[in-house]
Amino acid sequence: MDKLPNARKPAALTKGHNQSQSELRARIADEERLKGKDNEVNVAPDFIKGWETAEKYYHYIYHLLADVDILSNVDRMGVGALAECLAMMEQSNKAMKNDELMVEQRTKFGIKMVENPAINTHIKFLDRFRTLAVQYGLSPSSRAQLSAMTIGDRSSGNSELEKIINS
Repeated sequence: MDKLPNARKPAALTKGHNQSQSELRARIADEERLKGKDNEVNVAPDFIKGWETAEKYYHYIYHLLADVDILSNVDRMGVGALAECLAMMEQSNKAMKNDELMVEQRTKFGIKMVENPAINTHIKFLDRFRTLAVQYGLSPSSRAQLSAMTIGDRSSGNSELEKIINS
């Protein structure tokens, strides 16, 4: 399976080694235009509406990211997918608590012991969550990437990020 290229950083987080300041400003303006409106981002998408657990996680993630001001209406589906993963993980955790690690399975040859299917469900949604979480800055490594750009000069107010934003 071919590995996908790394996602491109937003212009506001780019150090500017490959682009001039005017190109970065133009990219920032384009990205802001493409970001679109954010008047509906607080409303869970239809595919999780009515699923109380998923909606709870959607609003939790929304409130975590609202302070950072990175979400817009186009992010509703991605945040909804994150919430769905968390809800499925919660559901599989409950199933694992109620059952053993190995469960009986009836086959045409009789009964055999197999791994609890809730374990695979949990792992599948955990992997999906990890992939999506990186895109929204919910992992320690993705937060570290963002903070690394400003940590050196934060006290003096001259970080690369602040220079790009203020230029």
